[in-house]
Amino acid sequence: MQRDRRANMTGSQSAETDVLQQGFTFLEGPRWHDGEIWVSDMDGLAVHAVDVAGNVRTVTEVPGRPSGLGWLPDGRLLVVSMADRAILRLDPDGLTVHADLSALAAHDLNDMWVDRDGRAYISEMGVDIESFLAANSQAVTKGDMGALATADVPTAKLFRVDPDGSVAEVAADLRFPNGVTVSPDGEQLVVAETLGQRLSVYDLRDGRLAGRRTASLGFLPDGISAMDEEGCVWVASPFTNSAERVTLDGQSAGRVRSDRMVIACDLGGPDGRTLALCTAPGADRTATVRESRLETAVVSIPRRVVP
Repeated sequence: MQRDRRANMTGSQSAETDVLQQGFTFLEGPRWHDGEIWVSDMDGLAVHAVDVAGNVRTVTEVPGRPSGLGWLPDGRLLVVSMADRAILRLDPDGLTVHADLSALAAHDLNDMWVDRDGRAYISEMGVDIESFLAANSQAVTKGDMGALATADVPTAKLFRVDPDGSVAEVAADLRFPNGVTVSPDGEQLVVAETLGQRLSVYDLRDGRLAGRRTASLGFLPDGISAMDEEGCVWVASPFTNSAERVTLDGQSAGRVRSDRMVIACDLGGPDGRTLALCTAPGADRTATVRESRLETAVVSIPRRVVP
């Protein structure tokens, strides 16, 4: 008998996942788009689209390590090239540089959200991730979130790239900013601060951020999803092998569990209730050759859609 995996999301209940596809190197940045889950295989150096039956098509290769994904209003793909510190645009004749952030970003770029007007919001890591993982290898292996959260790292920034490719710094003083999402009405932006163990929530008006509020989470967040109809977001929590549904003031509202690290997630699908999760057996990417998975779980509160 097939298990009912739908979660009621009351905070005390949880759902489990199904494996949709596997054999990737290290997946990041899932985004639902036109009925498919688009993902960046960060160390596989490619962007893939996966349909609900698990069929995979490779969209483009990105030698500079792809991460965040989004789309311009005309449908062209934008992709973060982490090592190049650039946003690439997929035109009919191939990839081209949409915006070069190398003069502004001190370290690799990270996640991205593109709003309905084509403005992209991009987080930078603020640290050299390989050096950080090496220096904190024991804490990573043990899942010691407290030790990682108190690591001495510089704060980092959030950038905006306009549809014409112009770049502006829109936020600073963030502790390893990671996942980014914008509310469907375009009035709020949320960024997950991994080493801050919190969300930062901003009012958003015409591409400008104001009124920052922070919400403590009690875990190290990674990628975050689109908002659901109740205004909650799903937050990937690698060191608890779960995605956590939280309110914007940090209250727990549900959980989806995996048997491995959950790196990033997004909510969508045919009825808006499919949570897609990028998972990996560990944080040491050199040890996860072709072992990253794309998993899914059906949840009860669908993604919010504004016409």
